[in-house]
Amino acid sequence: MYTFAEIAPDKRFVNNKAWYLKLPKEEIELMFRLHKSVTTKLFLRDGNDPHMFNKAGQPTCEMAVIMNPIALGAKWVMSVECFFGMFDYIFVNAVGGFVPPSGIQVFKEITSGDLLWPGAYVDEKITMSRWEAGTHYYLVSSKGRIFVPEKFDTETEALQHALNFVPRERIEFKQPFREKKIYDGD
Repeated sequence: MYTFAEIAPDKRFVNNKAWYLKLPKEEIELMFRLHKSVTTKLFLRDGNDPHMFNKAGQPTCEMAVIMNPIALGAKWVMSVECFFGMFDYIFVNAVGGFVPPSGIQVFKEITSGDLLWPGAYVDEKITMSRWEAGTHYYLVSSKGRIFVPEKFDTETEALQHALNFVPRERIEFKQPFREKKIYDGD
């Protein structure tokens, strides 16, 4: 069972509430499942960026060193472990951000058998796209959801995967993805 808490992550803005997973420090396996999700998102966002890394995976700019998804993923785990040294649990949001419980007011708590943040995806929209002259299709969530696999061979495969998360009326197709031809990893 998972416990979710509605909290205001910044005590200066108590009306800015969101649902967070209450992650106890004993739940190491769950922490690493979340870590894998966060690292995947970082890799898909920055690690595949042809502006930061070349085809061989070498950095192409100074920002690539800072945005290296492996380094950022490792820092995520180190930060979580640091908080677990001070607290019995932390709060984790739907996209992997977290806050320690000190000074946080909990407005509501619910338990669920599913690892789905309450209300996190109720108005989510998914955009299907393909690079101009590319061969793969990609899904992008308006709510930051991570899709695995990250690319699909056909439009039908991408659509079927998107339908696992939202109804057809909240799926949009955009083509071409960009006006310029940019390497898309194919």
